[in-house]
Amino acid sequence: MDTERTLVILKPDAVKRDKTEPGLLGKIIVYFLEERLRLVAYKYVKRATKKQLDNHFPNGEQWVRDMGVRALGRVKNPAKVFVTNDPQKIGATIIKGCREYYLSGPLIAFVLTGENAIQKARRVLGSALPSKAAKGTIRGDLGEHEKHGSIAATRNLVH
Repeated sequence: MDTERTLVILKPDAVKRDKTEPGLLGKIIVYFLEERLRLVAYKYVKRATKKQLDNHFPNGEQWVRDMGVRALGRVKNPAKVFVTNDPQKIGATIIKGCREYYLSGPLIAFVLTGENAIQKARRVLGSALPSKAAKGTIRGDLGEHEKHGSIAATRNLVH
């Protein structure tokens, strides 16, 4: 078993919801602690910068296209929703929305460490779409189901 480190980001919706649902951030962190992961560093980020997002998110053509292809698979009428069927253009639209979302409010970034930390963290996060995330995962238990056909960034609490 390998000791690994992984980065987790509590997105603006998690930070905002904690104000109306006190303790939400603590509940999220407990999911990781129950997997025997240790929180070794954290940082409150009042507003992410464009440069931070450029460094964090991939931006290659294939990654953008893959985002568009996945959207085509889950949206019933993509031409109506995205005004195109081109996966590259759809991916670019989604990524633009995600970046705007990350810039919309505070974030909390933290580093976890432990045996197989990456695999454990991914498992505990659950599917990126809360409506498809399993019970017992952060997104399945705490995430807000996305609106069908919406092109807004998914409010799934964690990255």
